[in-house]
Amino acid sequence: MAKYSKQLWPRLPTVVRVDPAYLAGNNYQHLDAAWAQYVYRKGPADDHIRRNVADASRLGLGLITGLNIIKGGPNGSRMTASQVESWGSTLLESSYPCAFISWQYNSGYLDSGDMRDAMDALRRKAENRSPRSCRGS
Repeated sequence: MAKYSKQLWPRLPTVVRVDPAYLAGNNYQHLDAAWAQYVYRKGPADDHIRRNVADASRLGLGLITGLNIIKGGPNGSRMTASQVESWGSTLLESSYPCAFISWQYNSGYLDSGDMRDAMDALRRKAENRSPRSCRGS
């Protein structure tokens, strides 16, 4: 699909929604980035980002990261505002990822005061980052 997309739109960044480790051992010359979404069951957020940055870098891929805020907490629960801010901040500390995406929008959940504050904190951190291409190396 990445090759086909590049034939139609050569400058379009191509992304696959899997952790980069899943792609190891293969050559994806038309793929630009992998998407490593964080959920609690993947272990500590700092280990998650460190591992995925190393894997993406080794494969010559860009990296998109972010949170599954609706089902990414312990036992598949919603993340709390403090978890969103803490884990999201950890992911945003790395300069390697080219984008940060929170999976699945839910206005009722995101409009609560604590969650709005947590997302605002992450937005400020993201705005203070230097831009990075998702095109890999």
